[in-house]
Formats: sequence, structure tokens, C-alpha cells
Amino acid sequence: MKTKFNIVIAEDHPIFCEGLLNALARYPEFVVMDVVKRGDEVLNKVSSLQPDVLILDINLPQKNGIQILQVLKNQISDIKVLILSMYHPIDLKINPKHDFFHGFVSKSSDWDVLILALNEVLSDRFYWDPNVQLNEPVKDVFISQLKLSARELEILELLRQGLNNKEISEHLHLSELTVKTHRKNIMFKTESKNLADLLRKF
Repeated sequence: MKTKFNIVIAEDHPIFCEGLLNALARYPEFVVMDVVKRGDEVLNKVSSLQPDVLILDINLPQKNGIQILQVLKNQISDIKVLILSMYHPIDLKINPKHDFFHGFVSKSSDWDVLILALNEVLSDRFYWDPNVQLNEPVKDVFISQLKLSARELEILELLRQGLNNKEISEHLHLSELTVKTHRKNIMFKTESKNLADLLRKF
């Protein structure tokens, strides 16, 4: 019977991460192999270290946790993924029936909940944090970004740089009408009243 379990943590907030490491340090059966702060480094780290559990934040720079789950889903792996997030599944539009994760814990919960979740997923049982909200989505910039397509995110970034429709169409080799349609979709998905409102949010 295995008595030590290796963990990789994907978390970019130093203060929260320090608390997480201190909480895990009280349990000698949990061995933290590494802490990854950038989403685009997570998959390589998991592949090279082969941990038992990946504790995954969702809002990571460069590559977010949703994108990481999508890649892991297509890989054959024995790793368990425990999501630790300030967001809720309904906001992220994730479901264990379709996405590759084995437990979900809110960052607002006590550390005891996290330890219970780790023990559950390592025993091949799915764990839902009882504090996780299941039916009322929240409004948040990161959540709004998740609703946007890759092209819409590209146009949003150019709008942030001050480019107008014509300049964006030339930069992306699109018609102005296509750019206008994308802008309209961006405004709708982010619930923005006008360009100034959109840019304030992002």
C-alpha cells in the first residue's frame, strides 16, 4: 500500500501558495514535488514528474486551467486532477462527465476540506466541496474572457491597443464587416454597454 503521494501544484498567487504549502507540510504523506506558476509550463512538468495529483488553479497566466484540462483529457494518464479555484463549476462551464478532473475545492474553504478532497480523489472517489456554488454564476472579467473565441480575444487585445475597425481588419486580413460582427459579439458576451465600458473591464 502506497504511503507517500507526490503532488504538483499549479498556482500563481504567492501568498495563497505559501498557505497551501504550509497546510500540506503538516501531512508527511503528501510530498510536493514542484510549484508551477505559469499555465504553459504545467503539462511539461506533469509529464516529466508524473505526480499522483495535480492541484490546479484555473486562472493561470499564458495557458488557463480549462485549456490544460482539455489537453489532459486527450492523454492517457493515471494522474488525479484536483481543481482549487475561486470560481465555481457553473461559471467555468466544466463537468466531470466531460472534463478531466477528479475533485473541486473552493479557495474560500478551510484547508481541512482540501486535505479531505486529496484523500478522496486518491481513493478513486470524486470530491465536490460542499461550499461550491452549483447554480448561480458570478460576473467576472476572467469568466467573461472564457466566453470569447480565439479570434474575439485577438480583436479585444487590438481594441485595447487603440486600433479602430479599419486598422484591425488590415492587421488581421479581415473585412471591416467581419470585425464589426466580432465586436458586436464581444460586447454581447461581456455585457458591455460601449467600448469604454468594455475597456474598463479588461
